[in-house]
Amino acid sequence: MSDPFLYELADIVRSKNAGPFLVTLDVFIRGEADYAHVKSSEVITKAAIAAAYGIDEDHVVGIYFWDPARAVKITLRRAVSSGAAGDDDVYGAAMHMPLMNLVISENGASRRAEPTEPGLARAAGEAARARGDGPTDAAP
Repeated sequence: MSDPFLYELADIVRSKNAGPFLVTLDVFIRGEADYAHVKSSEVITKAAIAAAYGIDEDHVVGIYFWDPARAVKITLRRAVSSGAAGDDDVYGAAMHMPLMNLVISENGASRRAEPTEPGLARAAGEAARARGDGPTDAAP
């Protein structure tokens, strides 16, 4: 079996503002075994997130695993404040796409999926949802 993409293990992958200067990424993993796999793989690191988003590691404020909810929360510093000139996502609602494309491997290495174009990643997620095995990015 090939290493899964993060979106293949998740029920929900979403992003939203955490105030005007931060965005939070939430991942709710499908089951206990998948959550344990994601957490033990040590793929979700500041370095991996920074590489996926093309940002400096110091813009990754924190990564928090919350076992009771089988969830991972990642907080990023926004390049510009929400609503400022140059902001292309005022609500922070479309910033989860690069995260979905992380590969969760057994050996702890991660890479971005190819192709990395957000529209193609979105299409892959929609296809997985249509099959009934993809994430939903709707709020619970």
